[in-house]
This record gives sequence, C-alpha cells and structure tokens, in this order.
Amino acid sequence: MDYTSTKDENHMDLSLDVRGCHDLLSSLRQYLAPETLEGENQYHPEGHSPQDAIKGVMLQKVSPILNVHLKRFMYDPQSDSVKKVHDRFEFPFTLNLSEFLPNTVPEEHTTYTLHAVVVHSGIGSGGHYYSYVRANCADHDWQLCNDSQQVRASREEVCRAFGAVSYTHLTLPTKRIV
Repeated sequence: MDYTSTKDENHMDLSLDVRGCHDLLSSLRQYLAPETLEGENQYHPEGHSPQDAIKGVMLQKVSPILNVHLKRFMYDPQSDSVKKVHDRFEFPFTLNLSEFLPNTVPEEHTTYTLHAVVVHSGIGSGGHYYSYVRANCADHDWQLCNDSQQVRASREEVCRAFGAVSYTHLTLPTKRIV
C-alpha cells in the first residue's frame, strides 16, 4: 500500500535518552532516526492487512527557547524500582540544529546557547535538585542556585558537573537552550 500519514505537533521540549548515547547530538540523532515497523511490529492500518512501514519524527521549525529533558531515570523490572542513569553525557554550550532541519529554516534560527542546567543529586527514589543558570547568554558568568543560596560558579564547574564540552569561544545567538 502506498500511503503517507503526517501529524504536525508544536514542541518546545525534547525528551532525549542518556543511556546508550555519549552526547546530546548522538541522542538527538537517535531520537530523530526513522524506525522500521516490520514482522510482529508491523503497522495495522484500519481496513487493511498489516503493513511494513517507517515511522519517525522530523523537525520542521524551531522555537525561540528549546528545553531539553535528559532521561536520567528508568524503571528496572527486576527490582521493581526506578534507577538513576549515571552515564556520562556531554552537551555543548552552543547547539546548532541545522542538520536536523529543512534547508528553508535560516541558519541564524538554528543555533541555541546553553542558558541553564537543572541537576538531580541522589538516587532514583529521591534526592535534591539544583541548577546552574546564566542570566544573560552573552554573559559568561554562571550562578549556582541551590535552595535559598545563589553563588557565582565557574564555567569549569558546569563542565565538571555535567559533562559539558568546554571550548574557548562562544557564539552569541539570540535563542536559549535550557
């Protein structure tokens, strides 16, 4: 059967796997990779027999702010509990999504600068959240926000704590990645 089905959905959040991916771009590539539905996993269209099919997600446009959620928790059926994924996961201070978007999206709309990182310390069943934030993307000063305390933090602290890729220069786009 020759048939294509599409559904447009607005998004501002991407929920990406940590396990099995070493960095943000490899996780994004995995998220956007087409999946072949065949064998016992065939697509069952209404009124037709099961069909081999390809399904996937394609980005068509971008939002001014992009929130990336890293899936650092997973259910473990053997222990019947939630476990934290402690794998190292690198992310850039500047993210360019042009390879994932149609050529019609202008290059200046495809780049994001890291603005904030929310961190969980603890285990799957409990812990504490704190964050590193920059008030201005053009500003290289980071703040550690932890409950009622806000203190200056270095870029190196952000790199050490979360696997960020450190480099010596930043581009200054108008978009933010949180």
